[in-house]
Amino acid sequence: MNRYILALVVFLASCTTNTTIAQLKLSQTPQINSVLKPANDSRDYGYLTLSNGIRTIVVSDPELDEFSVNLRLGEGSINDPTDQRGFAHLFEHLFFGGTVRYSFLNYFENARRVRFLGADKEDTTVAKTFSTSTELGFHVTQDKIEKALPMFQKMLQGDFTVKETKRGIRSLNRHRVVKAKEFKKMFFADANPLHPISFFEGDPTNYVAKSDSLEDAKVIRQQLLHHYNTRFSANNITLAIVGSESLDKLAGYAETYFSFIPNLQVTAKKITVEAYPKDNLPRTLYIEPTSYLKNLSNRLIVQFFIPNNLTDWQTNPNEYIAWLLTNDNASSLNSWLLESNYISRLYIDNTPDQFATSGYLSVEMALTETGENNRQQIIDMVYRHLGNLQQSALNEKAYLEYIDDSNKKFEQLEMQDAKTLAGKLSDNLFVYPAEFALKAEYTALKYDPAAIQQVLNCLKKDNSRVIQFKQRDNMQTNPQLAFRYKVERE
Repeated sequence: MNRYILALVVFLASCTTNTTIAQLKLSQTPQINSVLKPANDSRDYGYLTLSNGIRTIVVSDPELDEFSVNLRLGEGSINDPTDQRGFAHLFEHLFFGGTVRYSFLNYFENARRVRFLGADKEDTTVAKTFSTSTELGFHVTQDKIEKALPMFQKMLQGDFTVKETKRGIRSLNRHRVVKAKEFKKMFFADANPLHPISFFEGDPTNYVAKSDSLEDAKVIRQQLLHHYNTRFSANNITLAIVGSESLDKLAGYAETYFSFIPNLQVTAKKITVEAYPKDNLPRTLYIEPTSYLKNLSNRLIVQFFIPNNLTDWQTNPNEYIAWLLTNDNASSLNSWLLESNYISRLYIDNTPDQFATSGYLSVEMALTETGENNRQQIIDMVYRHLGNLQQSALNEKAYLEYIDDSNKKFEQLEMQDAKTLAGKLSDNLFVYPAEFALKAEYTALKYDPAAIQQVLNCLKKDNSRVIQFKQRDNMQTNPQLAFRYKVERE
């Protein structure tokens, strides 16, 4: 039985006897295991693996009057074909009939003329393409669950029509103006042009949505269907469901409506090109602070490139180093800069998988008026302080303090709204074992000097770039970007 026939059988059955099927599935649902949570968190958390292999977390909160589902595919824009930039984004749109302009329950009424009464502005889709993942889902009020789940299941069956493909292409073309302003594109305007991070969707020479003619839409539809049939796999998907029902019932929903997705045992696509080759570093990226960028003119970023070390989650070396730089100790970089009245705020952003096999750790600062007049001194202080960390960070006593502080912060963690929580949990399931999916960045289990040293080796000037929002002479333009920029090598 092929995947379409199987999906149709499941869908028809769910439309007629949703509650009965969910009840029957309860006895088939795998065991629900506990998830670490703060002591003051009144919600119940559980994790399970569906019969098809989808890693799932369910969250029960009887006080909720909302219901959120977040399904995440472990592929994003970085996996776009070289000659079809924007492919992942188009793939995302096709699940919602080519557009996500409609409220979730109004989707069928507007796009497929199937009427569901009672939709309101609180019912929303969840659809976004990231660099390394794509999230799909919905957020509705509690009374619409029985309508929303089978509808979403139908959407996930990938029955993309030519009409929807044309609509998706047009929708992406409308996004081009907005997409040009995305910060990620701004920050990576100077990346290696051979690396997918530099594949801007709006480039007319190789943009998947450059034509919405009937013939082109037919061809693209076949490519999208092939991608769905070969890459939309349970072993590359995570799922989070948050609602007021019991964990058992939520788990039953998960098994009933998502176990039809086949497990194709796909493997991650390899990216071997470096986004920022070391022979092009150090460098400074200047971005013209015009229009909507003016509020960033006091920002200064020193960025270091690090390997994808997500497998070191038990040590979390990136978070440990971030803690060393930002804690309240008099010797921290944050304390140094605050005492000098150079900054009003310091933040560490670390995304080790931004470029797939590598990523970055950034020291991001909001400068005071005094800091504006001492930019180079601040940059030198960052390099000098990180040089001092080469020895002081390899200290088990300091790491134990970090563990204690991380545990305290986790216990103080405020409960998030259902929609945000579902997105966070589905994302964290790609990095952490399910038991630690909520604790995530606050996880610190063992002191591993080698893992810490690997990151420290990257925090050097010759492996860095500085980002400044400052005007320079002869700045470059790119028709796909809404700003001018310039790169200067040291």
